[in-house]
Amino acid sequence: MTVVPTIVVLNLLISIIFGYAAYDMVKQEVHQKHWASIRGFASALSDTLWHYRYDQARLIVEGMFGNNEVIIVRVLDETGRSIIESGQAGPDMSRLSTPIHYTDGNRSTRVGVLEVGYSNVTLSQRLLQSVAHAMLHTSLSSLALIFLMLTINRRLIAEPLSRVTAAIRSSQADTLRQRVDWDSNDELGELVETFNEMQARLDEGERRRRQFNERLERLYNRTPAMLHSVDREGTLLHVSDHWLVATGYKRQDVIGRKLATFLTPDSAAVYMNETLPQFLARGVTPETPLRLVKYDGSTLDVVLAETADLRLGGKFPISLSVMSDVSRTKSVEREMVRLALTDPVTGLTNRRGFVEGLEAEVTRLCRQNGRGVALVMDLDRFKRVNDAYGHAAGDQLLIAFARRLAEAGLGGAMAGRLGGDEFAMFIPGLDGPEGVTFARRLLEQLRKPTDVGPAVIESSASIGVACFPADGLSGQDLLLAADLALYRAKETGRNRVERFERRLAEALLVRQTQEQDVRSGLAKGWFELTIQPIVRLATGRMVGGEALLRLHHPTRGLVMPAEFIPVAEETGLIEELGRLVLREAARIIPALVAAARNPDFFVSVNLSGGQVNRDLPNLLSELLETGLPGPSNLVLEIMETALLEDADEVNEILSEISRLGIRFALDDFGTGYSSLNYVDRFPVSMIKVDRSFTRSIGQDGEQNRRTRALMRTTVTLGRELGLPIVAEGIERVEERDRMLELGVDLGQGYLFARPMPARDFLELLAASAGYRTNDPDRSAPPDPDIEVLSA
Repeated sequence: MTVVPTIVVLNLLISIIFGYAAYDMVKQEVHQKHWASIRGFASALSDTLWHYRYDQARLIVEGMFGNNEVIIVRVLDETGRSIIESGQAGPDMSRLSTPIHYTDGNRSTRVGVLEVGYSNVTLSQRLLQSVAHAMLHTSLSSLALIFLMLTINRRLIAEPLSRVTAAIRSSQADTLRQRVDWDSNDELGELVETFNEMQARLDEGERRRRQFNERLERLYNRTPAMLHSVDREGTLLHVSDHWLVATGYKRQDVIGRKLATFLTPDSAAVYMNETLPQFLARGVTPETPLRLVKYDGSTLDVVLAETADLRLGGKFPISLSVMSDVSRTKSVEREMVRLALTDPVTGLTNRRGFVEGLEAEVTRLCRQNGRGVALVMDLDRFKRVNDAYGHAAGDQLLIAFARRLAEAGLGGAMAGRLGGDEFAMFIPGLDGPEGVTFARRLLEQLRKPTDVGPAVIESSASIGVACFPADGLSGQDLLLAADLALYRAKETGRNRVERFERRLAEALLVRQTQEQDVRSGLAKGWFELTIQPIVRLATGRMVGGEALLRLHHPTRGLVMPAEFIPVAEETGLIEELGRLVLREAARIIPALVAAARNPDFFVSVNLSGGQVNRDLPNLLSELLETGLPGPSNLVLEIMETALLEDADEVNEILSEISRLGIRFALDDFGTGYSSLNYVDRFPVSMIKVDRSFTRSIGQDGEQNRRTRALMRTTVTLGRELGLPIVAEGIERVEERDRMLELGVDLGQGYLFARPMPARDFLELLAASAGYRTNDPDRSAPPDPDIEVLSA
């Protein structure tokens, strides 16, 4: 419809052009007419002026006013003087003047000037009439042309175009695109045909896009994950059906709200302060664990991953986000963590859980300038319960112990089992005296009888107390301080409470120095193998020797076993020391047997409880293959304390070793409560009587009588079982003689020789092929500073 205004404007422009042309044409026509008229009148006036006939001239002038456009006429003589003037000048007029010439033959003489004034108003009216007529004619012609063009346009152009426009508008409003019903063989027909083809292609594309979107929407909603999209502010724009099912919300309750409003406060802070800013900066975020609050108020553990829908210009309209429900996994993880931090027997936290909780509590108290008390406690002689009544009874005792700890605990207290029969407790808010008082009350509770099934046991405990912050600023320091106090309580008689003191820390420093000495000695070869002879008391002949270790420290000098053996046993280094002694003894035994010229010559090596394990038979088998003359040349001394640890398993290991041909000696016999039971139960081949019997047998009174009776019983037992008896610690001739009187076979002590380096012992054997010492002058005085202990 824009054609009509265009044609009207064009018609107006043409009319103006034609009007201007008519105006100019009429103006020129009038001007030419005026000039022709004034020249005619000038010619008529020439003769009258030449002959001075002014009356006739005036008549001619009056005749000029027959033209109503003339308003004034003046006739001037040749000098410019006005001789005739008629009419009156007006405000809007134009003047024309022409000279008047009189012609006589070929001679022309100027006789005056004719001036005529014409009214412009009359001229304008004529011009406007002419322009109006021209414009009217042009307009009518244009209108006729417009009507003709509109008719043609409507039929050939406007109608098909309007149909195309209507089809486009209809396509915008409807899902299906409309076709144009038009058929012609011109350009518009081709245009309509192309338009219809385009509409068909668009319809097909729309149909495919709609199908794709439907499939995408089904996939979006059926994906078993919580899908959603957010804008730059974290506002939810879309959520999947699974998102709504998992959370319990309705779609209208979610869309338009910020995602953070559906998270717990901690998770909301993480999302708004960390996840979302990182997402906006990078367009992607790593998996972020969050906790989402469901419609019913419960929480859901999810992992959020997001990527940006980046479009032209790098703009960020929405996110593509997925939240995976990991509640079950988190639940399993929490359960695994709980199990990893919980003691399975008592239900208390284990060492790791207690230490982690203690560190967190200490950190809190540091911030609040608080205080607290740590207790470390040990059941006294717990192993005897296991040995006497079995592990099930021992577990019942531990459970009862843990229950009493929980019942006695104050508000905010936490308790844990550190391992074995060792427990710990931390009570915030108490100072040192209050902690000791609480520990003593707790000790009274722990002393109550406990029914463990086979028996009712009256147990006791030892407790060490350490205070925060006085005794330590970390959980580990507090436990160490309390453990040192516990060690002191056990040392001073058990069944008591001890508070940590700084001197205990000093003792710990000494112990750490000793431990470092043992480690350095193993690494740098500071240990030396020494051998103390074992002789037959009747003849003084050396039949064997006990392998012992000495530590030669580069600055401290000779360090005796009494100092480093307890440290090695506590730290577990005793096993490495034991392997060292065994290997060195096995290496030198062939030379000793050859030097003694006695195939039954033996070397005994002490075993600690920690060495009696499943690896020991393999080690001994390996040593036997290195060239020992025979397995009986190696005797393993084992103390009663080693036999107390899981007696059944120890018996099985010792029996396996015994089948290799290696003999066992029961060391320090008579110092325990069940020595005779051990002789019967374990594969013992030799009995070594403790040195305390050797010393007390020389005393007068009741003690001497009792010792002699025990020794006679031991000797009789040995003869009945075919077990040789070795008396340790013989330092004087009279001690040797009394042992001979009682029938003891073998002896060992300073009377015969002190422990000596292996090479010196080898030289002694080679030189004497046996060593006698029956001469009282050869006896050695006792050395109270040296105690024969073995590794």
